[in-house]
Amino acid sequence: MRSKFEWRRKIVGLAPMESYTETCFRQIARFFGAEVVFTEMIPAQGLYRRLKPIFLKTKFRKKERPIIGQLVGGDGKVLACAAQILEKEVKVDGIDLNFACPVKKVLKQGMGGYWLADPKGMFALINIVRRKITLPLSIKIRAGFKKPTEILNWVKSLNDLGIQAVILHPRSVKQKFSGRADWKIFNLVKQKLRAKLIASGDIFSQLDLARLFVETPVDGALIARGALGNPWIFENLDVIKQNPREFLEKFNSSSWKKSEPGISERCQVIRQHFDLTKQTYGDKAWFVFRPHIFWYLKNFPHAKEWRIKFGSVKTTKKADKLIGKLCALK
Repeated sequence: MRSKFEWRRKIVGLAPMESYTETCFRQIARFFGAEVVFTEMIPAQGLYRRLKPIFLKTKFRKKERPIIGQLVGGDGKVLACAAQILEKEVKVDGIDLNFACPVKKVLKQGMGGYWLADPKGMFALINIVRRKITLPLSIKIRAGFKKPTEILNWVKSLNDLGIQAVILHPRSVKQKFSGRADWKIFNLVKQKLRAKLIASGDIFSQLDLARLFVETPVDGALIARGALGNPWIFENLDVIKQNPREFLEKFNSSSWKKSEPGISERCQVIRQHFDLTKQTYGDKAWFVFRPHIFWYLKNFPHAKEWRIKFGSVKTTKKADKLIGKLCALK
């Protein structure tokens, strides 16, 4: 049964990431405390054409709810149809439209961050989808196409489009992931926006999350790269959300490092995650799990050597044996 999802104050979840946020990692994130998860970015055209590989990306377990289906596309009719499929057939809890992706291949196809160079065209796409679905609708955007201040010129127009949340990455499309995300833009955007403002970008630890809630008026956060190899980032969210300033005072940088999970605990989660992936994908499990192991190896003794070993593995069976050796470390 679909849950009744609402964007609410201080919600913290797992952001969509291509090749990472498939069902197993979403389950791990929810187990650790993520309050909402997203599918990988789904090409609306593939869903519209009912391509099997694209439909496979929409599969999820009940324990993942609430789950948001994220679509990317550039044709209003196709986007709307794909959104209806997610609502009526896949039965997700919300729809998100991606207008943020800075990947060159995506931009060349007139999708993702391409539309931040044409805000009026983006508004038209949002309006078409909004009229066709009843689920909560959010949009993922960057703060501009060339400069991370362009959003201030048109953000008020989003108030008339019936969207419940704006997920904002405070870099421009041209910046991709270079430099630092400028959190100051959140304060300026919040003054003009009625929808919930959800932060994304440069949240790599619980300390970062607490700082975000102290320094900005955002209504929540989605964590992307900061969750890779680090599902612990979603633990004890209530403590951080209720009094982030006190959390920062209690855990300065040095004491926080001492509280990070040790090798034994990391191995336990690696095994849990990989076993879940084997149950889900069988012999293909290693190709799904492979991107994750390199993130989990952070702070392991001789991490470079282990990365080389895992980099040469070609089968799930051999990966299973090597993970067994890794987890035999004391």
